[in-house]
Amino acid sequence: MKILIAEDEFTTRMMVQVCLENWGYRVQSVTNGIEAWDILKKTDAPHIAILDWEMPEIDGVEVCRRAKEMDCENPPYIILLTSRDSKQDIVKGFDAGADDYITKPFNDDELRARVRVAERLVRTQFSLS
Repeated sequence: MKILIAEDEFTTRMMVQVCLENWGYRVQSVTNGIEAWDILKKTDAPHIAILDWEMPEIDGVEVCRRAKEMDCENPPYIILLTSRDSKQDIVKGFDAGADDYITKPFNDDELRARVRVAERLVRTQFSLS
């Protein structure tokens, strides 16, 4: 399964990418919200996206909002990965349509567990459509 990572900070992007690739996922990574949005609009877009909140051009919350408003049968499963950890921010992220929320610094095992949940839900969605 292909996963999109949108993260402008190099070290975090590479840590997430290496983890995902080691777990057998194909990864497409970008450094800003416009690139992420352009990919998510395509018909062959990844079904899971891990978005940083604070990115250049368009922030992750806005990318999430746009992706969830697209007219498609199976919108992408979106995980916000961010250093924003206030209850208010978490609620704002979920209100924008995020399916999950992980705070930085992230734990590899937690990331893996949450990505597996995402994968199960995506596979279930496609089996029902």
